[in-house]
Amino acid sequence: MIHCQAHSRVILLIIVVSSIFYAKCDYTNHSLPNEDVMTTIQVLKHSPLNLPYGENVTIICKTSLPLSSLWWTVNNNNLTEDNRYILEMESENVNEASGKKIEVSILHIVNVDLRHIGEYTCHAVNERDIDFHKITLNVTLLPNIKRITPTVRVKLHKHVKLHCLAEGFPIGEIFWLKDNKPHLKFKVNVIDELLQNSTLEINELNKKDNGTYMCVANVNGVTANKSSAVLVLDKPQVTIDFVKAIGKSKIFLNWTVNDGNEPDSLHYRISYKGQNETNWYYYQHEIGGYNRSYVLKDEFKNDTEYIIRIMACNSEGDSQYFTTDPVRTLIEDPVFIPTVKATGVTSNSITISWTSPPDDLRDFVHYYQLLSYAINFTDRREAVHLASKENLYMFSDLKAATQYDFQVAACNEYSHQCGPLSTKVNGTTMDGTSGPPGNVTVECKFDNISLTSFVFVTWTAPVNPHGIIISYNVSK
Repeated sequence: MIHCQAHSRVILLIIVVSSIFYAKCDYTNHSLPNEDVMTTIQVLKHSPLNLPYGENVTIICKTSLPLSSLWWTVNNNNLTEDNRYILEMESENVNEASGKKIEVSILHIVNVDLRHIGEYTCHAVNERDIDFHKITLNVTLLPNIKRITPTVRVKLHKHVKLHCLAEGFPIGEIFWLKDNKPHLKFKVNVIDELLQNSTLEINELNKKDNGTYMCVANVNGVTANKSSAVLVLDKPQVTIDFVKAIGKSKIFLNWTVNDGNEPDSLHYRISYKGQNETNWYYYQHEIGGYNRSYVLKDEFKNDTEYIIRIMACNSEGDSQYFTTDPVRTLIEDPVFIPTVKATGVTSNSITISWTSPPDDLRDFVHYYQLLSYAINFTDRREAVHLASKENLYMFSDLKAATQYDFQVAACNEYSHQCGPLSTKVNGTTMDGTSGPPGNVTVECKFDNISLTSFVFVTWTAPVNPHGIIISYNVSK
């Protein structure tokens, strides 16, 4: 709206100009045909259609209309300063490119929200002309999943609901994925202009409903997501993958289990019987659900065939038994003691080697435990060496001119136990370069009788001799 004093000639002029203004508004954002006179609006740092929700935004209106006044309207209403807008005016700035004087109006939009959406018009008017520029501003709030139902554990054939609260503007859509595939059965409830709640409901749960559910919100092509899970409780399932006798009274088992989504209550029951027996005997030791392998021991006779079976149990019930083929215990426990020797020596390292097990024991030796320690036991070291590698190992960073003892034990991966240590073998590192002497002093004397000068040099032994000191070299 243009405010003028009551003068008939002025009013007539404004009516004529206004008619030109509205006649052209369908074709351009400017009312004046003169291209040299131009009013423009610029939004700093942001796209006009994607102003960031909650931030401050500045827009600038410039006009080359001489001696003009500037004012703003928003959705055809005059804009006045309040807690949403701050106005700054600058007069007669010079355009560096054209050298022409320009008028500037700076509009600060404070804490952008949905109330700032609309059509903004900057008006420029002087005694003869009027010009304007329009721009449409929109607001974007990037999507955010504020809350989603946490993982739920639920029994078969029950009912479950997953809720997802999404924030954003404008939210184009909210949808769900199950195991990264679209899930079509959900509802969306609009809470307000910024918040929407989506509910995914599953009736009569079955095993196929078990999985990960992702809620996705989309705002102008930008998405946000969070995931939850539905864990359908069920009886566990167990399968024995490997069984092997590793001693005269030890049998190793390894198995795979589906815990039925109830790991906290999972445990196992194991029973066994001789090949020709009809009665099953329960293994007395408790086996917790965290185990995936176990060594059964102390309840078997040597050189005897046994059949093993295992059952997994949780709060939902018991699995079916899984039964192994017969497995025969060994006649004797497999014991191998390596023979060790030192094969290489430097001033700071010693290399050792050891013998391999015979063929009948090779299947029971999976790694070796290596020990090294100085004679005074202040430098004890341990190492593990895989049996699949060459039986050769170098202990490095040792002290020079120092004797070390070495031992090796053969170990079993199934039982995580090692056999007896080998007989000690020793080696002595070579002498190294000595450290410097300590507390070096130099004293000069002159004998007045013989007119002779003397130099006396004293020192103490090096802190790190790295061997036996044979002689010292003193030079000037």
